[in-house]
Amino acid sequence: MRLTRNTYFKVKVAQRILHEAEALRYLAEHTNIPIPQVLDVWIPEDQRIPRRPPGLRQDEASWRALNTVGHLVMSRIEGEPLTEAGPKLSVGQWATVAGQLRAMMEELRALKQPKQIEGFISSCFGGATYEERLQNEFFGPFPDEASFNDWRVSLLDLPFLDKHDPPGAQKVRTLRQQMPDNHSIVFSHGDLQRQNIMVLLTGPNPGDVRVTGIIDWEMAGWRPEHWDYLKWTQGAMHDKEHKAFVESILPSYMREYETERELQMMRGGIFGAW
Repeated sequence: MRLTRNTYFKVKVAQRILHEAEALRYLAEHTNIPIPQVLDVWIPEDQRIPRRPPGLRQDEASWRALNTVGHLVMSRIEGEPLTEAGPKLSVGQWATVAGQLRAMMEELRALKQPKQIEGFISSCFGGATYEERLQNEFFGPFPDEASFNDWRVSLLDLPFLDKHDPPGAQKVRTLRQQMPDNHSIVFSHGDLQRQNIMVLLTGPNPGDVRVTGIIDWEMAGWRPEHWDYLKWTQGAMHDKEHKAFVESILPSYMREYETERELQMMRGGIFGAW
């Protein structure tokens, strides 16, 4: 929500608000990537948390975490989302945007993890992190990619599949064997979509467009190197132009994509339309 001419006000689950503010401050200190500046972040003290419904499997602490609201005030990024600017861009201007984003992603992926959390799948400082495609609650941290992959597979409830769907259980085990555990761990945005890329268009020439910022960092953190590619192509691999645009910015990870597609389809297709 726009608060003033140059500020935005965001209200969401407190854990997500704090997670995004932490990521934005970390990036402001360690990179030159254009992002919103955190002006204030707080959790109101007078919140009334709704009572947990009887019989809910979720424990009280998780219930309270998901129902506590946080507030974030940040600077406004000029321009418009790439979703809106895209139809107005020429082929040359799309190439300019891709080049600028590629430089930003290279800087992001070049960040070094602190020694004490090297190899972790976590928030920027080694804490729990968030990924809406996996579950609504925060998870981790995990000390390495292997334990992260084991946890992801556990979400499919292998004991249940062993009892009720043995072929499905075997397929899950086969997929787990196909999941590499030795990717580089890099800092990832977690939700690189066109609506989260802000651009300013000032004329018809290739140089008349500029990426003014990347927004919505609430799913950011340390992830396997292919994570942003998977998230950016989910549900859109059939769009050859989109795929080419993404691959002009990030390395391609088609083997991981295919494994992820199978894994997520077994979870009910939550990875997006395929």
